[in-house]
Amino acid sequence: MPHAEMKSARRAKRELQQRTPLGGRRISSALTARSSSNTPNIPESESQSISAPIPKAPIPIITQTAPPTPQKGWRNPADLPFISKAGKTWDDPAIIRFLRTKAAFSIPPRAASTADPWVIVRCIGADTDGELVRLPRGYRIPLLWVAKFLWSSVALILAPADPAVRKDEWDDAKLDILHAARLCDHLLSAAAEAGAGMDRGWRCAAFDRALRRYWHRWLVSRDEFVRDFWREFGEEEYEGDVLKLGWGQWVLKGHKGFAVTKQEVLNGITMEEFIKGLVVDEDEGTFQWLPSTTESPTTEHHSHGTSTVPVQTPEWRTVHVQALPTPLPSAASGNFVYDAKIESRDENALQNFNLLANVNGVRNTTGQIVRSLPPLLPPSLLFLVSDCCC
Repeated sequence: MPHAEMKSARRAKRELQQRTPLGGRRISSALTARSSSNTPNIPESESQSISAPIPKAPIPIITQTAPPTPQKGWRNPADLPFISKAGKTWDDPAIIRFLRTKAAFSIPPRAASTADPWVIVRCIGADTDGELVRLPRGYRIPLLWVAKFLWSSVALILAPADPAVRKDEWDDAKLDILHAARLCDHLLSAAAEAGAGMDRGWRCAAFDRALRRYWHRWLVSRDEFVRDFWREFGEEEYEGDVLKLGWGQWVLKGHKGFAVTKQEVLNGITMEEFIKGLVVDEDEGTFQWLPSTTESPTTEHHSHGTSTVPVQTPEWRTVHVQALPTPLPSAASGNFVYDAKIESRDENALQNFNLLANVNGVRNTTGQIVRSLPPLLPPSLLFLVSDCCC
């Protein structure tokens, strides 16, 4: 293909990328187009409603008439494979369940000391309840943006009040959303597996390759877009440490409205803030995003007859903790009272509770932390709960 035609084809492909749900198109324009009378209606039998049971139909078997082509250069085994067909494994409830249990986590505030090479991410889910995962500090800001990108996309897709429009948007974007969630889970799972043996040079290849594409504002990870990225930039673009790029400035600008604020970079974002607004009715099999909801971010609804009973997960409870005499950091002397946040499913557990916590925070002249932090970073003091003020 002549060079001019190749550039034209790539330009058309990139324009197509920007029109995809996770490419940052204007949702209002998309919804207007979807609801236009010029758009043919999808027969009910051919659509899958997010509020209806998923029909159990056999997956069609595709017979290959020719031998498979050799592995393409752009298909790198380090990349996380994109799931292009939901099938029976990834029906709508399964995707929502994965989002809530594997892609909901808290990014802590920026550490007060630049000497600390680690960041501790709090993950809570069905089988990772309260798990703390340690990562090299360079992952903090990129992961913060990826999580914001993921949950902002969920909010945009599930916010429309019209169920038909919401279903249309969800069906178009759900596998892209699932892939971003799987990237986060892959990073955190690999880090958890590395455990105490991790050194500060530890990296996750699949997440890093996605970050390299995000850096070039290549937000979609479907096979055809990964292929076109490789054709335009080559494998050499993936070389080097992606964490050493200027993510601190990049995330503030972002792309197509997917950005992180300065306050979010400074203070982090909690899991509760990420998923605030997601309402799931397990009995009805429905889910949507309510931007102005006053319910708990992780509220579930279980119907009993004509009534609806909200079932909420425990929220953060603030407690005062007293520093033991030793060991104390060189900058401190005596016993200071700090504010920390801990999470407990049992209120009694807040009493007589030994807690490892860090002392990073903004102190006043009396040594009291005035900006409370979750006890997420590597411990530097042993605290004993002395007074519950929930």
